[in-house]
Amino acid sequence: MQLVYGRILVLIGRRKPPHGIGLVVSNNKGGTWSDEQLPRDDSPIRDLGNPVATEVEPGRIFTAYSFTMDDGNGV
Repeated sequence: MQLVYGRILVLIGRRKPPHGIGLVVSNNKGGTWSDEQLPRDDSPIRDLGNPVATEVEPGRIFTAYSFTMDDGNGV
């Protein structure tokens, strides 16, 4: 997604260890990319949904995603 100040944000559903949500950012229209950051790396399995995001105001991003956590019920 393109952010207000021209940056590009890409959210990644990580289905390889560590499982969770990753992101990369470009400050130059995709010419180069940041190292991957892991806002969530604690999903015990690779069963997760693709993250989505929207910039609610400059510099403030809302992200929605889903992944399975072990709830101890053995299912």
